[in-house]
Amino acid sequence: MLPRRSPLRSARLLVATTAIGGLAIAGLSPAAPAQAADPIVDGYLGLSSSINYNETDCAGASEPANIEAAFTAGTTVKRTLSFDQTATATGDETDTLRLRGSQTLGVSSSVAGGQLSALTATSTVTGSVTAAKAESACSQSGFPAGSNSQGGIGAQINRTTDGWLRVQATSSGVGGQIMTIAFGQGQLVDTELGGFAVRDLSYDHWIYVPAGEYYFEVSMGGAAVDGYDLEKIALKQSVKLTFHRAGIARSAATGTARPQVTLPSYLTCSTGRATVGLTSKIRGASRVTLYVNGVRKSVINRPTPRRVTLKGVPTNRAVTLRAVVQDGRRSTAVTRSYRSC
Repeated sequence: MLPRRSPLRSARLLVATTAIGGLAIAGLSPAAPAQAADPIVDGYLGLSSSINYNETDCAGASEPANIEAAFTAGTTVKRTLSFDQTATATGDETDTLRLRGSQTLGVSSSVAGGQLSALTATSTVTGSVTAAKAESACSQSGFPAGSNSQGGIGAQINRTTDGWLRVQATSSGVGGQIMTIAFGQGQLVDTELGGFAVRDLSYDHWIYVPAGEYYFEVSMGGAAVDGYDLEKIALKQSVKLTFHRAGIARSAATGTARPQVTLPSYLTCSTGRATVGLTSKIRGASRVTLYVNGVRKSVINRPTPRRVTLKGVPTNRAVTLRAVVQDGRRSTAVTRSYRSC
């Protein structure tokens, strides 16, 4: 079992004059393949918030208690943390700084064939910072006053087969945005997104994942700041993991011969084969030629509806299947590309 990390990373106000947070996705070569292990082990969800103001000259505002919950594969868990705190300047009750925030964090997952097939984490964040005076004693000279809401989700994910993982992340709205994602340890991918008042962030990446144990962790949240036009925030964020078999098609088939020829959704990686279907609409065609990565593999004269198995399909690199249908002088084609096995 991989070691469990702290569910909530200690963080004060994640704001600077350049950017806030980021998005980072990482992966590592796996441990030994899991044997009949639960798809998810030690799944947790946690929420925390931090507030920042001049505690030397002001008092009265405090951070709320953290919230934690466990989750397992195939379940849905959701929690909310809210706070409303006011700091007041010493000797001047009219000089106040009100910090409000709320974050709802959820995680849901599905299982297919005894393995995790998808996991989705969602976060909704609202917050505001309101100073009673333009020049408040509660604001700090070296660091802006404000609040930060952050939710964390983590688990050990066990995979018994090789395949592809698709990671999709989005964050939309107004405010300082915080997003981090880790899958495994080390770095397969390392990308950062975020910043002041950045809207509609998105990330979409595919990672090849051999069988094994992987630690997954995601944090999402936002910050409201006194100044920088970030006094109010409203964010919706999501991270989705989707696991696919090796040899999955990159997209749907394209081309005008699609009604006559169906190309598979997956390659048969164990045997290096691909099964192509000729539909009833193939009748009347004079010839069908099938290609693998531009190499002609099969020619069928006077084709009839049937299944055709192509052998020798590469398993160590990307693959493109193409079928060309000849009907008299008219030629049509259909093409589909696949990720490697």
